[in-house]
Amino acid sequence: RNISTRFVLILRAINKRKMKKELPQDIEAEEVVLGALIIEKEAYDRVSNILTEECFYLSKHRLIYRAIDSLAREGKAVDSITIKDELASQGTLESVGGVFAILELSSKVASSVHLESHARIIVGHYKRRETIKFAMNLCSLAYDETNNIGDTIDLAENSLSRISSVNTVKDFLQINPIVEEAYREVDEAKGCAGGISGIPSGFGKIDEMMSGFQDSDFVIIGGRPSMGKTALGLNIASHTSIIDDIPTAVFSLEMSATQLMKRMFASFASVDLSRIINGSINESEQKRIDQAVNTFMDKPLYIDDTPSMSVFELRNKARRMVRENDVKLIVVDYVQLLTVPGVSEDRQRISIVSNNLKSLAKEINIPIIGLAQLNRDTEDRGGVADKRPRLSDLKGSGSLEQDADAVLFIHRPEYYGITADEQGNDLRGVAEVIVSKQRNGSTGIVKLEYEGKYTQFKDYDRGYRPPHTVDSYSFNDMPF
Repeated sequence: RNISTRFVLILRAINKRKMKKELPQDIEAEEVVLGALIIEKEAYDRVSNILTEECFYLSKHRLIYRAIDSLAREGKAVDSITIKDELASQGTLESVGGVFAILELSSKVASSVHLESHARIIVGHYKRRETIKFAMNLCSLAYDETNNIGDTIDLAENSLSRISSVNTVKDFLQINPIVEEAYREVDEAKGCAGGISGIPSGFGKIDEMMSGFQDSDFVIIGGRPSMGKTALGLNIASHTSIIDDIPTAVFSLEMSATQLMKRMFASFASVDLSRIINGSINESEQKRIDQAVNTFMDKPLYIDDTPSMSVFELRNKARRMVRENDVKLIVVDYVQLLTVPGVSEDRQRISIVSNNLKSLAKEINIPIIGLAQLNRDTEDRGGVADKRPRLSDLKGSGSLEQDADAVLFIHRPEYYGITADEQGNDLRGVAEVIVSKQRNGSTGIVKLEYEGKYTQFKDYDRGYRPPHTVDSYSFNDMPF
């Protein structure tokens, strides 16, 4: 242990001496970019989405860029005089070398033709410096046996992800490649079975309404406790991975992986979950469970039941699952349980979680289904229609509603003691999936059958049609 400690101290000392001389940098590129920003009106617009203050190596260059950035954001003119005044107001004019330093920078620019290229050189050196600092810190953490190695690895993934994403921007595209890509997708959709262009849910009417779960979509499935949102999420995950062999990942923050698997046994084998848990299954039920086990083995389903997971940890794991296992669908149960380090206030935390899940779906280009709790407002409303959840019932933050591409609610009237509707139709065992929001499609209500003891949803197969269905009920008609 003492030898390891000495080694780390020696390594730090060597690296500190090296860093003073050899950290990657290009002072000339920094001077040219700052000079262009001083003398050319359009220069800031060309590099502001590439550069940040931290990218500059010299502290005086960081201060000058900060002044330029402040002026531009306030809509003020950017030139040597306004920069001088801004630096003076910030108390940093002398720190950068005074007026002479600003004038000297402006004299170094012959042309700004290659301005963006020079800015990317600066960013590249900044990323190299950050990677070097990170590697040194990681070395120390890895040698320190008091640190949890899992936490160290998570920190490494988070840090590398942060460094790689710094100032990563997409340029504008001329319309031709966009037209070609959109047309290719339209052409591919023509050949999709049943018009399902996305990942199928396994439920006919839901897929008919949504055309499956679309790439890069963030989908919320909300419900009050005991409505069956976890069951529906698992039913969807079972269908995609077990039936369709589509690699699927489930992040379970509430239940353990074995608890989820018992639910999937119950659903897949149509065996009472309580009998599985208490061990009272009969011979026939045992055979059906054995068949389910054989069906599940070697299927592309991945379950992570890490408790108190942060949304940043989930992002790293999701990227790795997509990269290593070609995962095409992610289910998160449930989103309000994800944590954000350093943030305890619920509304702010859930807003950050929501934003990160949406941006993750877009980044890895697969659908993410987030199961979500609802607040108690539905409990205080009466009647079949009034008990139906509304977008405002999403618990914790309006961000979930805003960030989601689609919002589905599960509503079971029978749970509230409502066994028949106004027309006398039997509501026992009936579940409504209310599509309250869908950016790229219609909204309405889809009916399913629900077998609570099996934690199992099925396509509705009775003669009864609710008064408002996917075929006849539009969002504008809904009572919220």
